[in-house]
Amino acid sequence: MKLFKGSIEKRGQSFRAVIYIRGKKKTATFPSKHLAQAWLVDLNRGIETLTIEQQREAAIAYTILPEGVSLIDAAQHYISTATATKENTTQDLVALANAFIGERQRELRANTLRNYRLVLNHTLERFDNLADITPAALREWCDTMTPHNKNRTLRALSAFYSWLIERDHATTNPTENIRLAKTDAPSRQVLSIEDTQTLLNTAIAKDKRLIPYIALCLFAGLRPDECKQLTPAHLTREYIRIDEAIAKTHSARTVPIADNLAEILAKHPIPPNGVMHGLSPDRFRKNITALIKASGITWANDIMRHSYASYEYERTRDAAATAANMGHTNTSTFFKHYRGLVNPGTGTQYFSIKTP
Repeated sequence: MKLFKGSIEKRGQSFRAVIYIRGKKKTATFPSKHLAQAWLVDLNRGIETLTIEQQREAAIAYTILPEGVSLIDAAQHYISTATATKENTTQDLVALANAFIGERQRELRANTLRNYRLVLNHTLERFDNLADITPAALREWCDTMTPHNKNRTLRALSAFYSWLIERDHATTNPTENIRLAKTDAPSRQVLSIEDTQTLLNTAIAKDKRLIPYIALCLFAGLRPDECKQLTPAHLTREYIRIDEAIAKTHSARTVPIADNLAEILAKHPIPPNGVMHGLSPDRFRKNITALIKASGITWANDIMRHSYASYEYERTRDAAATAANMGHTNTSTFFKHYRGLVNPGTGTQYFSIKTP
């Protein structure tokens, strides 16, 4: 059975109901859509005939409802409550996502924050409210993703739900029993002595502004995001201080400045406005990309940091000190990824490289 015959038009803040009965037009204006619907339902009595099953359900409903409450009252209450709940939950999901980002942005690295924003934006496009994000629905969604995107989504949502649970906005984490996808570990590559010198020589010829950044990544093993935030205040003659606001793990550390790095920075110091020379992140990235292309060397993700780790260990044979310089809490990561990537004797050569 149709709910009603007729139509409802929104006019400003009011709702105008229109129905034709036996060729005659009837209209009425109400402050809410639900009242307009109830008026049409009332006029539809006799126009539509209830089925036997519907009559039985109506009779049962009347025995359940308190005295004086009609089926129309009950239907209106259900519609308004269900609609309000869904709207409020939808608004809450958006508000909670914004609150999560707003609170965490003071403690997260820029890349992590961008990743959380990206995942939550996609989540809001996929789901209307928190109740929709069930393990089954999440698993179905993740099955459409690449392994990398699946893992990124699950990790970000896990962090979001941990935050929600801490604040009593949720009781369970739907990501808990969904396994991360298996992905191949990226191969660790290092620059050869020749390629390292070529990179610095190309920077001298093409864009000297990039030399402090490249030298610090090559010979101090700094993470790119850490390096980009450095100013002269972070350096002394002997070491670089990576404070809590810069470090990936929010754990401060100091990194010794090798002799060749000290000589390069003396010729090409960090300007007062920082390693990036005031360039926007996008422009700085494009300049680095252009420099690598111009150098003609084979590039890989984090290759400068990997080069530092490998050559520094070969030079010193001190895994603990090398790991500490890189910001690792133990040597397991170092031994798993960096040991044995370079030939004996090349460490001293690497830390003798300088700019012309």
